[in-house]
Amino acid sequence: MPPRIDTRMAPFGNGAAMRIPILSVFLHKRARIAEIMTWAKQSAEVTHPNPKAIDGATAIAICINNALDNVPPKANVESIINTMQTPAMLANIKVVAEWLSQDPGPSVRQAKKVLGAGTAAIESCPIAIYIALMGLDRPFDVIIRHAIAGGGDTDTIGAMAGAIWGAYNGYEKMLPNLINMTEGVDAMQGLIGKLRAKHPAIQ
Repeated sequence: MPPRIDTRMAPFGNGAAMRIPILSVFLHKRARIAEIMTWAKQSAEVTHPNPKAIDGATAIAICINNALDNVPPKANVESIINTMQTPAMLANIKVVAEWLSQDPGPSVRQAKKVLGAGTAAIESCPIAIYIALMGLDRPFDVIIRHAIAGGGDTDTIGAMAGAIWGAYNGYEKMLPNLINMTEGVDAMQGLIGKLRAKHPAIQ
């Protein structure tokens, strides 16, 4: 048997959450929330078996699944709250829910000072969710600028926030100039086509 991993010392970063959007899209219309939680946990455990990292992957997966069903932002976050297993992630997701109830909520720079924006899942996942949900009606490039504002793990935050924004808004709302300058876009579109072909719900 392989050695047992002490999850308290396992990586607690955001790598598992950053890669989860593809799995979440594939599971859409094919799995209930409890099943998405299981899949997210199994995916995260390969590299990030820390409970906080698993919560981060779960939060992003459920947020994207809800986004594909156009669940309103506040209800989306409430759904995430009901699935969190660690007190630290639960607390930060609740902060995001509170901010989304405010009009306006704090700026991204202010939010990063409260939640953090480092590589830890408990920081970067909640702030990515906040950036995406507060900016759903804004162009995609604004989401990217918000991910950069205030520093931190900006590329991963941008990837997660961008995936959530995209799940709500769809490919057609992406700016053509951003698509055209994206490295490997043709290869990615080919992979998307193959994924769609394996998903009966989106034929």
